[in-house]
Amino acid sequence: LYRNSQTEEAIAQLRELLRMDPHSFEGHMSMASMASKTNDPRTAIDHYRSALQIRENDLSALNNLAWLYDQAGDRAKAIEFAERAYALQPALPEIADTIGWLYHLDGQKEKAIDLLRKAYEGRSGNAEIGYHLAAALNADGQRDEARTVLEQALSGDQVFAERGDAERLLQELKG
Repeated sequence: LYRNSQTEEAIAQLRELLRMDPHSFEGHMSMASMASKTNDPRTAIDHYRSALQIRENDLSALNNLAWLYDQAGDRAKAIEFAERAYALQPALPEIADTIGWLYHLDGQKEKAIDLLRKAYEGRSGNAEIGYHLAAALNADGQRDEARTVLEQALSGDQVFAERGDAERLLQELKG
């Protein structure tokens, strides 16, 4: 229903599912995902937290909560959830990227760069991770390496939410 632009009907059916089975992990994850996509972060947070009450170590819920709490302005809570995810799966580049980026935003340069390097090494073709590493390197005064990483990251046509920011940073680094 959601994919066919019937968002309200999809949400209504998920609500009914969760009314009948409030312990449906998949129901809470679906509702959280849909709430995120429809710009309802509070509902998304509530449902990811409910999902974690059912499966306390779910990486997707932990990682998504980290992003949502950061967007909501609670960096400490964001880092808490990202650290939990990283403790469970430190080898996953996407998890290392999340915690590394949050450390960068929090001013924890060394931790950020170490984790973002690890993420980038695991997913060097991922433009978003490349941008995150380049931004952290730039903030640490490592402009040449930041430019090199960013040029590689932007050499393809990957679409990601921060592409405009990455392009602006590359222009600044070239200037």
